[in-house]
Amino acid sequence: MTPHVRAQSAIAVLIAALLVPATGLADGSGTLGQFQTMVVEGGGVVTEGVGLAQRRGGPATGYITISGIPAAATVNTAYLYWVTIGGAGDSTAIFNGYSITGNEIGAHSNTCWGSYGGNNRTYRANVSEYITGNGNGTYSVSGIQWLSNNTDGQGASVVMIYEDGHPDKDSHIVIYDGNIRSDNTYDLLTFSGFSVDSTPYYAKAHYIVADGQSAQDGSTKFGSYTIDSGEVYIGGDGSWGDGNMWDDHTYDVLSYVNVGMTSTQLATAEPAANNDCLSWAVGIFEFQVDTPCTDDDGDGWETCDGDCDDTNANTYPGAPEICDGEDNDCDGLVDEDPSFDGDGDGFPWCNDCDDTQVFIYPGAPELCDGIDNDCDGLVDEDSDVDFDGVSACSGDCNDTDPTIYPGAPEIPYDAIDQDCDGSDLADLDNDGYDCACVGGSDCNDLNPLSYPGAPEIPYDGIDQDCDGSDWTDVDGDGYEGSIVGGDDCNDYDPSIYPGAPEIPYDGIDQDCDGVDSTDLDGDGYADIAPRGADCDDTHRAINPGAFDVPYDGIDQDCSGADLTDVDGDGYDGGASGTDCNDNDDLVNPLAVEVCNGYDDNCDGLIDEGTDCVDADGDGFTGGGGDCDDNDATVYPGAPALCDGIDQDCNG
Repeated sequence: MTPHVRAQSAIAVLIAALLVPATGLADGSGTLGQFQTMVVEGGGVVTEGVGLAQRRGGPATGYITISGIPAAATVNTAYLYWVTIGGAGDSTAIFNGYSITGNEIGAHSNTCWGSYGGNNRTYRANVSEYITGNGNGTYSVSGIQWLSNNTDGQGASVVMIYEDGHPDKDSHIVIYDGNIRSDNTYDLLTFSGFSVDSTPYYAKAHYIVADGQSAQDGSTKFGSYTIDSGEVYIGGDGSWGDGNMWDDHTYDVLSYVNVGMTSTQLATAEPAANNDCLSWAVGIFEFQVDTPCTDDDGDGWETCDGDCDDTNANTYPGAPEICDGEDNDCDGLVDEDPSFDGDGDGFPWCNDCDDTQVFIYPGAPELCDGIDNDCDGLVDEDSDVDFDGVSACSGDCNDTDPTIYPGAPEIPYDAIDQDCDGSDLADLDNDGYDCACVGGSDCNDLNPLSYPGAPEIPYDGIDQDCDGSDWTDVDGDGYEGSIVGGDDCNDYDPSIYPGAPEIPYDGIDQDCDGVDSTDLDGDGYADIAPRGADCDDTHRAINPGAFDVPYDGIDQDCSGADLTDVDGDGYDGGASGTDCNDNDDLVNPLAVEVCNGYDDNCDGLIDEGTDCVDADGDGFTGGGGDCDDNDATVYPGAPALCDGIDQDCNG
């Protein structure tokens, strides 16, 4: 049987019933607690019981007949209840030939039957697995024993919940069970917390009690209504003194259930005249209404449109049928498409133990993964398939290849994990970088000193940092060092390379032409500053061998001064000099004036003081006989005057 219990949250008519003893009952003890609340498609609850008065001679066998369940219905769940009076109780029974053990779900002190002592106890066992067909049939109950001569098996009842598969009807069922005592008065139970939102098709109330007298129980009420007439009564074995009773009551209460009802009460009592008490075991309230039209799973199909499971979005009319034990397409058939292969492994779903995994199918290699890969019902059962001495479950990461196992020789760079350490050997030198040959970045996986970012040793012909070349341009100026045949004459200074700006006179060969720049003007003479003699290395015409242009203020020949004494007579010529002829060393301010037609002493006079000069302009020079060339009235042949002067130079 496959229970089909609708989720409580999806129910339009919510049963969250609370069934508890009413307050203020001085004569009661024990509790009833909520055991189960469910909604089934159509169907409902059937309860039937039998009295089991036990004697010292051994257990009695009773027979419970279930009938009236529709032929097409299926049993959702079935429970067997029984109550023992006094003593230590008995949790075991035999149901239809099967030994079962029940859970004790309630007990109260035994005051009505003092001779028995101990507690009255209620037991419950799930007997669904022993129900066949639609549930109709006769079932035997026995084995509820006297214990120490003081335990009495009062009786037993089957509570059977069935569904008839009508998705348009919801049967709401709530079960409370346990054990409470009612001593000669009403024992009131309250159902609350539910809401009847539409007109019900039926409504029933059930209760099961153990009784100590042969007479029927007293009045039973549902709400404010007395409803004894619908009772189903089962008598006990009256041949023994107490005439033990087991009462299984079912009432039709449809007339008393109205739309909008949110609470009601169920009460029963033992008449005081019986001087007895009841031992409650089970209380059940059920009603059936139209199923609300919902699409709780959002698959586009409402329950009224035929969605047979509104909690599963993969289940609706016409949905793909998968092999999951469910009617996915709501056609009333389960797993009816035998050819569907959900994972594409070549095995239809109903032959494939997991049709969602392509590596799981009948005959698949069994892997050590906690899964039954070959669908033989065993998990990880294969041992050393490749006979390499190590099984998959012992760590062989590929049990189909005998060269692969933990500790096997690892072949580098073949993309195979031979030693089962989790990866191929791609870092042979163990420097933390995989070989470039397998997509890594280590340019030399045989040298642990070579890897991306490693310290580069210049000029050794080895690319330590894997940038594609050896380090031959240490200073990064774009020129390789001369040590490896490059042109950089100093590869440790980025300002020195062929064609670099030359800084003259600093003793450094910046442009790698072989020398420092000391002859900027290219006149063949180095500048004075470092160790040359060129007094102006910016002018090619100025150097120690140059012609010195006199009187221009420039020392062209680097003699230390401009040429202002051309004739070397010790007197400067030119505009600012005193040598009136600097090309003749016999002419200067201290020269002796001679009669030569030149101003020998540079006094602005020519041949003054010499005989070849007519100083007084009388037409006669001193050498020509003028005895006083400073007096124009004195010259040879001049008129003689009587003045004491030799005007005519006759002596």
